[in-house]
Amino acid sequence: MDMKQTPIQSSNPFARREKTSGLNVKQSVIIACAVSILIVSVLSGFYIVNNNKKIKANYVAAQEAFRNGDLQKAEALLEGNPPRNIAKDYYNLKYNVQINQNKVSASIETALKLVKIQPKDAFSNYLAGLAYNNDGDKVNTEKYLLKAIKYEPGNVDYKMFLANLYDKSERYEDALALYKAVIKQDASYEVAWAGAANIYENIEDYENALKYRKEAAAKFSDNVHDLYKLAELYNKLGKTDLAVKYYAQTARIDINDSTDAKSKYQEITGKPYQISEDVESTGIPFEMRKGLMVVKAWANGYSGDFMIDTGANSTVIYSKFAKANGIAPSKNIRGIIQVADGSKTVVPVAEVSLKLGRSVFNKTRAFIVNDDKFFVDGIIGNDTLSKTDFYIDKENNKIIIKSVK
Repeated sequence: MDMKQTPIQSSNPFARREKTSGLNVKQSVIIACAVSILIVSVLSGFYIVNNNKKIKANYVAAQEAFRNGDLQKAEALLEGNPPRNIAKDYYNLKYNVQINQNKVSASIETALKLVKIQPKDAFSNYLAGLAYNNDGDKVNTEKYLLKAIKYEPGNVDYKMFLANLYDKSERYEDALALYKAVIKQDASYEVAWAGAANIYENIEDYENALKYRKEAAAKFSDNVHDLYKLAELYNKLGKTDLAVKYYAQTARIDINDSTDAKSKYQEITGKPYQISEDVESTGIPFEMRKGLMVVKAWANGYSGDFMIDTGANSTVIYSKFAKANGIAPSKNIRGIIQVADGSKTVVPVAEVSLKLGRSVFNKTRAFIVNDDKFFVDGIIGNDTLSKTDFYIDKENNKIIIKSVK
């Protein structure tokens, strides 16, 4: 008898499901993994966003601490890896904080991070060179300064820094090449003339030494150093009549007695140097603004309000005043200036005639700084003030300047 076979039922309740739904299980695993990755990504992104916000807030706080001179607090706030959009400014600040604390190794590390971010940025390479120089590493100092010069050949201060390094290392030929390159670019850079002349004297090439000394003395006739060094060279060469002439010229403008020109004059002539009747004292009124001393001065004949700052190494003209009065940078020349908080920056350079009271300072190397919000038109720094003998008459609110007519 034919009997119809009944399918055998499995005792495993999942057997049928496994057979018919295996693909869905795989899909579920994939979806679960995808969801997990998404959750991790969201949480990671949330962490990064919050961490970046914290780093940015700390960066702002570190700027304030740096301005207030609290370097330890500023450095403590500059921990972590900054987001890309503020990385350059962040590491610049960190570098300035570290180098002002003389943390040489740390400043090198930070400078190299700046170079990594922008390998062809001249200023970052200069900062690396400066940091290595502080560490006494001449090889790496030269390496990064050469890069800075390559990427920004118009910045004469990079060349001067490297020229001084070569000079100290007695690599006179290399130093001379750079000093001459600076003179060709920026003839008002007095230190380059002096540097070249010094080297020629060191190698006893007195013909060229005399050439550069004479040109510098003529070009910077109000510079005590140039007149004195020319007198000294003439004295060394036995040309006493010319030595006397330039010792006298030096003594006439050396109001601060920074040289022994008067005694050298007497030693050769046998007569004491007669004090010049051309010296006069001028009282220049000043007013205090926000705790700063402000006077009226003239740049290229244009009147402006200038701050007197004996702590500043350089004379500054702010860009708004410069533009309004046609004071333009010299052939797009740029240089490095150190600002009040100790940080350095690159700005255009102009050659100006500066007048303070009755004193006129020709061929003054002034930095054009972009700070239109500042309440003065410029800063008269120690590079100019050192050419005078002055004191502050607080009772009458005047600066008394002794200078040559």
